[in-house]
Amino acid sequence: MQYMLPILLIYQSALDVEGFLKNYQGKNNFSDTQVFHVKPIKTELTLDQVRQVKKELILSSSRGRLFIIEALDKSGAEPQNALLKTFEEKSLDNQFILPVQNLDAVLPTIQSRSMVVRLQRKIIPIRPTTTKLIQDTINALSTNFLANTSLDAINREEVELFLTEIISYFQAEMQNGSLAAARICKKTLKLRQLLTSNNIIPSLTVDNTLLLIHSSITKAPRP
Repeated sequence: MQYMLPILLIYQSALDVEGFLKNYQGKNNFSDTQVFHVKPIKTELTLDQVRQVKKELILSSSRGRLFIIEALDKSGAEPQNALLKTFEEKSLDNQFILPVQNLDAVLPTIQSRSMVVRLQRKIIPIRPTTTKLIQDTINALSTNFLANTSLDAINREEVELFLTEIISYFQAEMQNGSLAAARICKKTLKLRQLLTSNNIIPSLTVDNTLLLIHSSITKAPRP
């Protein structure tokens, strides 16, 4: 059996993490039922969540599991140490991926037992039509931008690309300290996840995203 080092995934954009995880899962033939994804209940991991990971390891199939554990860098020494023991106890055929933004906040003992992968931030080209739609939505005095019939017939893949462009556009705005842009990015990522898991129809996703942009900008404090 092969020993699989945990992967400390250093990232800037959550969108890049999503792409890495999707690609890694496909390349290594992990089915959705083999993936165990842990997100912090509030801002950091709890000991109860680490205990749940241990329980899942006991139940692991002979094919192994993919464990994705977020916010390790935002968690205290106690849950980090508990996870370290988990890595040491059972890392055969089970892969751990730990997306973090601040490597210095991760215990040195975890760093030394992990493979560090730094994601390079991808520049997503934004089509002129998408830029115009964003700007028209921002400048609209009402919600008549929803009457744009050109958006009614787009399929799921096109909507996914549209949402990716939206996130890229407002990530650039975040560099200027825009709180509205941060809110739009966060909620658009959630809409994109709902879309890819078939929990929302494409046309409704577009409408919700445009309304999100319009309401976030109009509610934002003016300089």
